[in-house]
Amino acid sequence: MSDAPLVIGVDLAANPENPSWACLLRGRRVEALKPLRLDDELVQLCYRQTPELVALDAPLTPPLGLTGSYSSRLAEKELRAAGFPALPPSRIPTLTFRGMRLAFRLQRHRVIEVFPRATLMRLGHTYGGPKGEASELAACRALLERHLEGVPPVASDHEVDALAAALTAALHLEGRTEALGSSGEGQVWVPTLGEVG
Repeated sequence: MSDAPLVIGVDLAANPENPSWACLLRGRRVEALKPLRLDDELVQLCYRQTPELVALDAPLTPPLGLTGSYSSRLAEKELRAAGFPALPPSRIPTLTFRGMRLAFRLQRHRVIEVFPRATLMRLGHTYGGPKGEASELAACRALLERHLEGVPPVASDHEVDALAAALTAALHLEGRTEALGSSGEGQVWVPTLGEVG
């Protein structure tokens, strides 16, 4: 398993005063799930670990007007059409700008944008309550345990999202994801419908 590719999935907080969560996943085994605050911490983690792929749960590009508006991207339009409740970058500007800055700083790595909620829904989860509710966390963790080894206990939806981001990265390396959006404006990668087992 040591020669399996390493990926890092990140649930990025809009405000660095709040912890972001990073999941290090080798193959399908969780090696670590840890909180990070500063952009420098994530950049240094990636430089030390040299992951095959980094999956960020944040918009990494601004809207370019492909939908007839500069408030949303084609990616969000296609996510919503597929049943995923995605917010446009204009509604989460602080997170968007932080994601864009990090994507720029991580240029020497392969970086993709992911939407963990869409990943969990593609895996079969149906949200029945607030994301951080104990029953939701337990259901999401049980679902992730069907696809990952060594899933630790989770105390927040941010930890769940980091795990789901890392799983999306692993699926991406396996060729089991599809892109929503435009390559010129920004794409969000989600598991391919019907291919996740």
